Amino acid sequence: MSPELQQNKLTINADPDFIVQCLDKLINNAMEFNLKNEPIEVTLRQQENEAVIGIHNKGPLLPNAMSEELLNSMVSVREHKQPIQNAEHTHLGLGLFIAKLICDFHQASIAITNNKEKNGVSVTLRFPLI
Repeated sequence: MSPELQQNKLTINADPDFIVQCLDKLINNAMEFNLKNEPIEVTLRQQENEAVIGIHNKGPLLPNAMSEELLNSMVSVREHKQPIQNAEHTHLGLGLFIAKLICDFHQASIAITNNKEKNGVSVTLRFPLI
């Protein structure tokens, strides 16, 4: 690891497999709702005694008052334009719920909000530093 990266190292007490699963679900979700040809931004920064991970996409905004609801089991805001023909297009509304369970397990928090520019959604994870 380069000295520059080593200086910016943030250490959390976490199960790496759970963290990968959490980020996979969140980034997949961001990609699904992202505008075509727009990048997904993933950030890491330190704020006080926390490692803050941000996942930001440009696309449709969250419906009013859905930020907290989306973290519950079996909740989805996907439009079903036609009857679901195969399992590939089935969404059970569990991805964000699983991400929340992983955060809870690590004494971390997760928040989903419309971004300040009102052109997309931001997910913020806050993990306590050790």
